[in-house]
Amino acid sequence: MNRTKRIATSSTRRTLVATVGAGLALAAAVPAGVASGTTVPAHAAVTANGAAHRAFLSTGVVITAPSAIGVVTGKSVRVSLRTGTAVTGIKAYIGTTNISGMLRRHGQSWSGDVPVARVGNGTQKLIVRALTKHGDGGTDSVTFVVGHTVRGLLTNVQTHNVDSSAVTINARTARATTATLTLNGVPVADINDPGSSSTHSWRLTKISGLRSGVNRASLVVQDQHGGLATKSWTFKHTLGSGRLGADEAPALGAQGLYVSTDLQSVDGGNNYNTMSVADTAYTSTLSIGSAIIVQLDAATFAPVASSLDGTGVAPKAGTVTIAVWKDHDVSFAGTPNGSRMWIGTREVADNESHYDCNPYGNCNTNLHGWLEPAAGVNPATWTDSDMLTVQTRQADDGATSNTMTIGGTSYPVSLSSGATGGFELLTLNNIGQPTDPATAYSFVGDPSADAATVSSLATALTKAIDDGHVTVMLQGFGKLPQLAGTGPLAQAITTLGGNADVLSHMGTASGPSDQEYALIGARYTDPNKAAALPYGWLGQEASKERSGDGTLASLLVRDQTQNDYVPMTTTAAGDGQIEGDNDLMKVVYQTPSSWKAWIPDGSGGLRTPTAAEQAAFNDIQGALVNPSGSLIPSDPAKFLCPAAPDPIRGALCNTNTSVLLSDALNVSGLSFNAGQGSAGGYTAADFATVQSAVKTEFENASIIYTTIEDYQNIFGNATESAIVQTGTIGDDILKNLPTSGATIDTDVANVLTMMTNVVTAFGPAAPEIRYFSSGLKLMGMFQADSGPGVQVGGTERVTQDTAAATLATNLNDASTQFAVYGDFLASDPMKLMQGAHLLGTEYSLSGNHEGDVERATAYGVNQYLWGTLMAPVYTVWTGPSSLGNPLSCLNTEWPGSGWADPFSNSDQNAFWAGVGTVSWIGAITDPNNFGSYSKKGVAQKYGLPAATADQLSGAINPKIPPTSSTNVGVVEPYFQNTYLTTTNLPIWDQYSGNLVGCKAQS
Repeated sequence: MNRTKRIATSSTRRTLVATVGAGLALAAAVPAGVASGTTVPAHAAVTANGAAHRAFLSTGVVITAPSAIGVVTGKSVRVSLRTGTAVTGIKAYIGTTNISGMLRRHGQSWSGDVPVARVGNGTQKLIVRALTKHGDGGTDSVTFVVGHTVRGLLTNVQTHNVDSSAVTINARTARATTATLTLNGVPVADINDPGSSSTHSWRLTKISGLRSGVNRASLVVQDQHGGLATKSWTFKHTLGSGRLGADEAPALGAQGLYVSTDLQSVDGGNNYNTMSVADTAYTSTLSIGSAIIVQLDAATFAPVASSLDGTGVAPKAGTVTIAVWKDHDVSFAGTPNGSRMWIGTREVADNESHYDCNPYGNCNTNLHGWLEPAAGVNPATWTDSDMLTVQTRQADDGATSNTMTIGGTSYPVSLSSGATGGFELLTLNNIGQPTDPATAYSFVGDPSADAATVSSLATALTKAIDDGHVTVMLQGFGKLPQLAGTGPLAQAITTLGGNADVLSHMGTASGPSDQEYALIGARYTDPNKAAALPYGWLGQEASKERSGDGTLASLLVRDQTQNDYVPMTTTAAGDGQIEGDNDLMKVVYQTPSSWKAWIPDGSGGLRTPTAAEQAAFNDIQGALVNPSGSLIPSDPAKFLCPAAPDPIRGALCNTNTSVLLSDALNVSGLSFNAGQGSAGGYTAADFATVQSAVKTEFENASIIYTTIEDYQNIFGNATESAIVQTGTIGDDILKNLPTSGATIDTDVANVLTMMTNVVTAFGPAAPEIRYFSSGLKLMGMFQADSGPGVQVGGTERVTQDTAAATLATNLNDASTQFAVYGDFLASDPMKLMQGAHLLGTEYSLSGNHEGDVERATAYGVNQYLWGTLMAPVYTVWTGPSSLGNPLSCLNTEWPGSGWADPFSNSDQNAFWAGVGTVSWIGAITDPNNFGSYSKKGVAQKYGLPAATADQLSGAINPKIPPTSSTNVGVVEPYFQNTYLTTTNLPIWDQYSGNLVGCKAQS
């Protein structure tokens, strides 16, 4: 790990501090050539004389052709690469086609021409993986378009200056096409995102790359047959203040616009009828109840329409629509109280109730969160900030008691006298409060009494399912009876997102004497479901019998349409659980604080500076900003923290932590000037207070970005190797598997689930693993217009050959965007202080925790790649439970053959006994091959080899990284359900006339 950017020691500070000029003394830690007005990449180096440069590391690779969003219309695709000196080879793919052999090396350059016939038309992705003597180097990727030019396809393009803040471009094509527009080299998303259409529109603003003077635009359209047309042109524009019509767009900070639908009383009375958006108050005109709709431009958040009675404004493309209503029926909802938000015409947030808030306001139906504006190809996004941390069981709970925690509130239960085990059930409403008291269900060892308890629990769960809008938390503990995998309880568990197979293994003689089982489930809107299936139940489950830990700790977030809290990042709690270890993500998205208060108050808070302290700050800022060669720009247009109140705070959002530390040293090198103090009305004590506060701000920003960079290094980037070498892990796995060129579809987001699934083995590092996973995953589980930056998620088509490289590029892209969380923290005074404390302590990648997080991530990648690489060659063969294990199959097409077990080469670790079914992991083959024999008269075997099955299910060793021979730690049936297809076994029926069939071995 790179540790060169830690806070300098006091001896280092003494060597760097120099006095310049009279009055306030200013340290000269970094010379004029390194301005903090420009963010330097995380891998930038500082040379001996202080000049920063972009270091191209020896293990890196960069694609130089084709260009991003480039167009290829010839018979071949020209591919050019540049690699570091330590790179010994490359693997390159366009889609799932390996083109490595078509590229020739010339020193550090690689090039070649790939026939278009090998690639195909349409949008293509080039992925290149660098190889070194020690494993992976960097990984780079680029997306481009292949096709043939068609005259007359692009029929019309018009550019319109809307006003001083925006330009619209409209295009028409002769038939349906996809379209890509780039503005000054930056891709811009279509307003309506119509996919394939004959009309396309774009709204260009400053945040899209629109600038004063000459702008360069380029448009590419392509039809379904590969025909394409291009147009490039320039236009002039003069940027104004950002006004849209008569309304001023709000100044947006790094995190965007904070939105609260809290209703306020403007007269101090009991009439709560006013909502504020971007500091503009909207008061409902209704005489009874209230209803307000505010519509914002999606790119600038300037208001474009509003309604004060809840009518007349409908969601539409290119806008964000915010609605709140209280004690009033609106046409778009079925409850008289609620809040809702749309981006375009897609609903992204909802909180409703039939009941009013007691006593006043809309405390049970409000929304809080952050809107980020549409920019480039990224749509506007919404992130709900009302996150909730929950835990189903505590480490000190006994065999007959259990305590659930919701936020900071505990909900304990105790079993009845004489009970040996039981369940706690707690259901939460849409604001995270219990709908009913926590309830205990006790088992006493009497079959009749325990059956009644099972029935009561099933009834309660069924009621929760029928009621719908609740979050269900269930924890089993103590000695539980064997629970049936069928019946009302199993059905309810399955509906809630649990697994009846797992339930059926509870209380068995082979299981642990003390049982633990946990489930958190809620209604969830899956964007991949058809419109006829608008929601399902999303459940997270843990079982001590299955995985060694049957408790859950989870960060709950609100579903975008179902009005409920759903589990986003969930892991086994275990003994290593630290209460509140999801606090960092909650800090990132909490309510913003104002820079009006920034002096530490000594009690963990911030206070407003006195007039004297503000005068001292002004002089300190003048000393830092005004001298020639200052590291801190005075021009607000160059602030790294957008809309910062002053140059010092504008300089805090800097990923170059060397500059941040230099700024801190420069502050500490200033000396109190009595004359300036007298003129400004402040004392040496005032000066010292302000000096310490400002210095700490720069140091806190450095802590934040340094730790975030440590997380980013886990997945690396194009110019340097990742700590977790995805390609090397994939190569190791393939040593254990048959090879196949078949393509499969895989969900890359599964790697994040795998990361958190192994957290039990890395207990002390649980907070860091949860933060890293949730930061990459946040809200991507819902849809593209939720959450910040590039999210890990979505289906990719891969082969065994391309799976690891495809995963690496996805993780690279998301990891690069991870720095956005640093910007969110550094641009807010309270988040800056709290975030630095958390990232410098609980979430710091230091000491043993650093290695733990790296290995946990590696094991998550290892499990994901095992599943992905097995999928083309192995399936789950399944049949009725009457088949038992071992199995016998007969193929009457083979003269003289007898009954044989096709899975006799495997063992119990490739077998699973579910509810009413049994299954084996075996090779993908024609079912008619079962019972067949080789030419030497040996029965053919298709099971997963025992050695591989044992390695797959063996417990991981958290002290070593995964290799080709280490255990994988997978848990069934989750692994097979996630990655492998299911194939029915042929069942023997002597009367059916079938030639092949299987039965229980007699």
